[in-house]
Order: sequence, then structure tokens, then C-alpha cells
Amino acid sequence: MTDVLDLPLTALQGDRTSAEVSSYLEVCGADDRTLREMKFLADSISVDSDPKVAALDIKRDLRRSGFVYVPETFRPQDVLSRKGGNCVGLPFLIASIMYLKGYSAGFRCQTGVKDACSDVEVEGEMGHFELATSQKKSPLGKYASLEHMILDVDRFPIECTAADWEPSKCEREVRISYSQGLSCVIQSIASDATHDGHLGKARELTDKGLTLWPDNRSLHLLSSFIAEASFDDDSYIKSIEAFKRIGGGDSSFHHTMFHLTGVQSHLGDALYHYPALARAVADQAELLVKSDPLKAECLFVSASHMFSDSSAMKLAAFYIDHAQPLAKVFGRRKIFKILSSFSKSDVSDGEFYWSDFHYHSAMFKLSGKHKHLSEMRESCDTPYQRLAFVELSKGTPLHDPREERFLDGEFGNSVLYQRAKKSFEKSSRGYS
Repeated sequence: MTDVLDLPLTALQGDRTSAEVSSYLEVCGADDRTLREMKFLADSISVDSDPKVAALDIKRDLRRSGFVYVPETFRPQDVLSRKGGNCVGLPFLIASIMYLKGYSAGFRCQTGVKDACSDVEVEGEMGHFELATSQKKSPLGKYASLEHMILDVDRFPIECTAADWEPSKCEREVRISYSQGLSCVIQSIASDATHDGHLGKARELTDKGLTLWPDNRSLHLLSSFIAEASFDDDSYIKSIEAFKRIGGGDSSFHHTMFHLTGVQSHLGDALYHYPALARAVADQAELLVKSDPLKAECLFVSASHMFSDSSAMKLAAFYIDHAQPLAKVFGRRKIFKILSSFSKSDVSDGEFYWSDFHYHSAMFKLSGKHKHLSEMRESCDTPYQRLAFVELSKGTPLHDPREERFLDGEFGNSVLYQRAKKSFEKSSRGYS
């Protein structure tokens, strides 16, 4: 299999039909067998001479042959073997078949889609009186501002993951070419690499993806996370400036800006565009812990049920991210008990900033038990996590001054490092 990092950029940006499809296959490490299967599938589908109708013909035939929505499936070899894909995999399959048949197609990248989930969300999760303690098996990605890709054929938009072809309304939509869409594929691969702690490969992938589509806002944000995890000041500043320049004005943009700047008006704007945005509701609750603890309690309860009832998030991530304020409102023992009930699969939600490390960090702060500190040390993947462990382990037998001296020598000149160190030094090991 060919790694995307080994591909010459010209191979990814070729404008010939064969180059377009081959670039997708090569980016995903697919072999000749996948290409043969895709060509066989394309030959089995009869299409109209009108490109728009042809795209609908392909979608119809794929659905009739059993292709459905399958989460976390975007590589062509997986889409074909599982007979389904996510909102990247299915549009790319249809677009690739279009190219193999002599047509062309692009995509639209949507954010904050107002689909069937929105109708359910109107009812909200405000009728609960106790924190959610278990993850529901919801098929819907509710309460999250997700990115979604649809097909674009001569400015005619086509939804690919549902039976209906007509797309839902959304907060933000950007038209992109097939090659620019590959940036979204690379983004998924880079996210996996970052989640696994392979920051060097993830950085190369994000750079490659941004060469294909310089205004991929989410890829710039991922790039900033990678830079922060490795204390790369220059890359971080460059990524954040690009994110702000691209803008968007949607709930996802404003929620991110709130975390970047601390400006509460951004949180208000995020909730204005998306009142049921679970992460923003939880952040709002955190802001009210001191001034209005009763309202904070109500919002935390509602947010917990939003996380619980969404396929796009993990309830454990809610408790990990907000462990300290939750402990202040509901008591340290209660939050520790809830977090203790989650299994390993409950902890990771596929986003690189949730991992065993963060789980055991929260558990140590809640309980003071050294076994969680030991697990933290074993699961350190990034310089940022290593620094967090060093600061958190001070005053315990697990603290190693040599590690602290090494990190100071390696990253001491980094503004990100000094900022993180001060933040860790100020944080208390015990939640009250």
C-alpha cells in the first residue's frame, strides 16, 4: 500500500479522470483490487447523459444494491467491502464512479446541518433531574455541530447518506472540488494519527491536506491542536490566524473562538445559532458554577443527557472535560463514582484529545489514587501530556525531576510550554 506522505503533490492535483480517482485510492492506501472493484461497480450502473441525473442514477443503484450509511467509513476499500460509508465515503464513491464514467463532480462541505436530528432536538433534554450515567445507543449524531459532505454536480447539490437526494439546510456551506475534497479525507487520516500519538506523521498529513485546500478550516484547527501538543509556537500561531481569517460565523466557529479567546460573547453566539449544542451548554454551566450554582446544576444535568443521547459524543468525555466544576456542584465522590463506571471503550470518542491519559488524570484528581497517576504515565503520547504528568505528580513518589529538567531544556523557550506549565501549576490535584 502507498502512504499518502509518499505521494508527489502532482499526483494529488492531477486534472485527468484517472488521476482524480487514483489520487483518492492512493491517499487511502487502496490497491489495484479496489480499483477493479470500483470499475466493475461503475460498469454495472446505467446512467443518463445529463450529469445531474447520472449522479442520482448512481446513488439510486447503490442504495438498491445495499449501500447504506456506515459510521467512520471513508476509505474506498472499506466502503466497498462494508457496502456503505459515512458522509465522506459515500459522496466520494459516487463522485469516483462519475469520473470513471466520464463525468466530473465536486462536493459541498456543510457545518451545523439542520436535519432530522434538529426536529428531535427541539424537544431538548431539559426534563431530567439527575445526571446521566450511561451512554444510550442512539443512531443519531444529535447535539453536536458536525461537518457533513454532500455531492455537487454542476452546482446541483445531492445528499448521499439518506434516501432523499435533497440536502438539509445548514449554518455554513462551502463548495469544493474533488481534489479539495481529498483534504477532508486526509484530515480523517491525520486525526487518526494524532489520536494514536503520531504527531510527526499527523503534521505532515495536515500540511499535505492544506496544500490541496488552503481554506480547510477544520484542518487548520487540527493543525493547531497538534502544534499545541508539541509546543510548536510558530505553527500554532499560523494555524489559529488561518482559522480566524477563514471565519464562518456558525456555531462551531464561535464555540471554538470562545475556547481560544475566553470571550463569552462567542459562547452566546454559538448558542444563538445552535441552542442545543451540548458542549456549549456544558461550558455555559461551568461559567455559572460560582454565580448561580442552581442554574449550573440544571444545565450540567441537561448537557449530560445530550452527551448520553448522541452517537457523535461520549458521555465519559463530558465528565472528564468538566470534572472539576462537576465535583464542585455535585460532590467529588459522586463524579468519581460515575466516571469509575465507564469501560475503556466508553472513554475514547475518536477525538485525539480524549484518551486514557485524560481519563486517568481526572480520576487521580478526584481520588488521589496513585494507580491512576501510574496509568497516566503509561499513556503519555505527547510533550503536552508529559508536562501535565510531571506537574501533577509533584509531591508523589512517581515524580521524576529529571523529566522536568529535560522538558524545560527542550521546550523552555516556547510560549505554549510556559503557558501550559503555569496552568498545570495553578490547578489543584484534588477536586472539592
